[in-house]
Amino acid sequence: MVTPQIPQAPQITDLIALSIRLVNANQPARARIVCEQALVMFEPHPAVHQLLAVLDLQDGHVAAAREHAVRSLTLRPDHVPTLLVMGDIALVDLATGNLSTMAL
Repeated sequence: MVTPQIPQAPQITDLIALSIRLVNANQPARARIVCEQALVMFEPHPAVHQLLAVLDLQDGHVAAAREHAVRSLTLRPDHVPTLLVMGDIALVDLATGNLSTMAL
């Protein structure tokens, strides 16, 4: 007798890996959907917020990118890739004259 396999719910690491594959496949909209689902299904995860920060910055949503980067750093301080994203956000702020947020 064959026992039917019960499908397992995806883990946060599965969703992060899928999101990264979608970004690498030039499907950022689908990656965003997966990240947003991960935020609903699981506790906040720094990698999800980091990826959303990158996606928001690419879409020109600087304030949202900053918000996600700060959340990522709150969960994982001193994470160099996220700090680099914050640097990219600061460069956009500098280029657009939005100096009021640079003290964050």
